[in-house]
Amino acid sequence: MGWLKSLWVFVVLCGVPLQALATHIIGGEIYYRYVGNNQYEITLDVYRDCFYGQAGFDDPAHIAIFYAGGDSVIQLNLNPISIDTLDPTMGDPCFQVPDDVCVDWARYRTVVTLPFRAGGYDIVYQRCCRNHTIANLVRPDTTGATYSIHISEKGLTEHNSSPRFNFLPPAFTCINKPIEFQHSAIDEDGDSLVYRLCRPLHGASIDRPQPNTPEPPPFDSVIWQPGYSVNNLLAPAPDPDPLTINPQTGLLTGFPHLQGQFVVGVCVEEYRDGELLSVLRRDFQYNVGPCKEVEALAIIPEAQCDNLTVNFTNTSTLAESFLWYPEWPNMGVVSTATNLTHTYPDTGTYTVVLIAEPNSSCADTLFEEIFLQFNSLEADMLVQTQECDGSALLLLQDQSVDPVSPVVSWEWVVTHEAGADTSFEQNPVFVVPNPSSGTVVLTATTQNGCVDSKTLLYTAGGNNPADQIDLNVEVCLGDSIA
Repeated sequence: MGWLKSLWVFVVLCGVPLQALATHIIGGEIYYRYVGNNQYEITLDVYRDCFYGQAGFDDPAHIAIFYAGGDSVIQLNLNPISIDTLDPTMGDPCFQVPDDVCVDWARYRTVVTLPFRAGGYDIVYQRCCRNHTIANLVRPDTTGATYSIHISEKGLTEHNSSPRFNFLPPAFTCINKPIEFQHSAIDEDGDSLVYRLCRPLHGASIDRPQPNTPEPPPFDSVIWQPGYSVNNLLAPAPDPDPLTINPQTGLLTGFPHLQGQFVVGVCVEEYRDGELLSVLRRDFQYNVGPCKEVEALAIIPEAQCDNLTVNFTNTSTLAESFLWYPEWPNMGVVSTATNLTHTYPDTGTYTVVLIAEPNSSCADTLFEEIFLQFNSLEADMLVQTQECDGSALLLLQDQSVDPVSPVVSWEWVVTHEAGADTSFEQNPVFVVPNPSSGTVVLTATTQNGCVDSKTLLYTAGGNNPADQIDLNVEVCLGDSIA
């Protein structure tokens, strides 16, 4: 099949407000950029379920900036500057997202002045709670999320800008299909970036799902269900194909075998001169399930008899453009029709090729063989009668022959003065009147679709076997009668 294709893994990125009893925030991250004069542009990206989610984005979103040690210095109450819906094909354009998958994306942004301060600053946003159906967390419906980033002393003195992710999270991916998502980030300062899977952070609570002032660090981490860890995020250990990330490129790979919802954390560590400057975190959730995909499918007979014109019915999924090569590898015989009718030059075996979405990275190709022959079937039968008083048995035996393909079905029709009878057995027995006369018609069909018929007459002559018995028998003394 084309692209990385397959159960939808809906990248839901975090929690559900319990009072709404529905999904809400499903992911997020915070990053910063130095813009001059000790001013920093702070950006918060948040994702929510726009199909089941009943609560909208926080308006305002409450962000706190803490001194080292936990003292609050700045309280930010931000309205979203943009709200959009993620492209449902972002994870892989060749899969079709289910109708109930929808992810909205909101961005909050402001500029704050942060002069140098020993220990630096922590920027924090918190929200509760997560979906109760998450498989890899203990009590996910009481577990919230913390999105934060630290500006270090070195970052302040050297006017650092944190890395930011190149791509929005994918809307979904599929079960039993490889995950291959580029989770790379860009750094304006050219610092060294190291990628790792990390444990998401817990934050907020059922009682305070949207705290006006988030809690300062240190933050608690989520609690894994037994068998799960950063090394086994999509299935309990031992997972034969666990989710992994390339530490140099940020390429996220894996092969999900289980259907369900799983929280994942990705961290990007920023280094300069060997010293850690910042850690960019993204917390998101995969919903793993089946996906529809581009698939080349067609109704192509295995064989056809006595007709060189063949009708091919296209049953492909998620495709609108096609290429047919009915005499492959002869590429000079080609059609772009959806359903194809093709006349072959002669009998024989041909390879039929159908390409669905031929000009796309999602292209899928079907190869099938068809055998064309002239009719080689000769229908034949043996008809015998056994006559009794008032009725006769008509014993029919198939003697049809085809040197190319076996006979696989029979239709017998016996017609006489009293009516007609039918059987689909190979060697049937009919009960007919005695006396009577009529016709026997056999229609035989082979595996390759060849059909031939034969008609014979029969006569049941009115002979009663009892009439042939001589009731006057001379017996001598001592003889026996058998």
